[in-house]
Amino acid sequence: DCPEAGNYSQLYPDLAPAPLCVTTAHGTVEVVPGSKPHGVAMSHPNLTHQAPGGAPRAVMPIARAESVSKSYGEGGNAVAAVRDVDLEVAPGEFVAVMGPSGSGKSTLMHLMAGLETATGGRMWIGDQEITHLDDNELTEVRRRRVGFVFQAFNLMPTMNVRENILLPFDLDGRSPNKQEQAWIDQLLDRLGLAERVEHRPSELSGGQQQRVAIARSPDRKSGSAGMPR
Repeated sequence: DCPEAGNYSQLYPDLAPAPLCVTTAHGTVEVVPGSKPHGVAMSHPNLTHQAPGGAPRAVMPIARAESVSKSYGEGGNAVAAVRDVDLEVAPGEFVAVMGPSGSGKSTLMHLMAGLETATGGRMWIGDQEITHLDDNELTEVRRRRVGFVFQAFNLMPTMNVRENILLPFDLDGRSPNKQEQAWIDQLLDRLGLAERVEHRPSELSGGQQQRVAIARSPDRKSGSAGMPR
């Protein structure tokens, strides 16, 4: 398990910030700043996926970070928010990055989602490396390949449920195709929002707003990476 915020300094007296913990379907591993994840094969960053019977199998990660670092400031005032972290996420896998405040969780997610640029290392979304993309290219990647579910939901208050869900398509200059529309309709039904599509966020409960934010994320069937925040 991850160290508690109050005792991590006793376990890692020479390290700052606190360790991260990465929890996957394969178990929980610590990502200590300045080190590789404990107990994880590193022939490919972080996770080794196994086929039935225990034989390793190659899986194209949906998101991957390789020796990624992020510092703020310069010289003696530089603060290392993320340092030499390797992580990959397989398609269909749920991964939780856990740790005390200030351990770099949000920074790591922002880096892997293309919201921030790294000081060092490399990052991929699917087979596309995003490390050196410019702002316009990163915007296109985020719009088409990354789904964000923000803690504060970030719904547009003047738009109803349907308009909020279709906003990523509007920003991309297109309408959902037949398959995408069918998937949206299915999501609305499964999330209990089918009867609320004409309501604005102020007319919804907190849970309903959160479900709208989930439905607004890109189509998971098309190979997008979900980044709850």
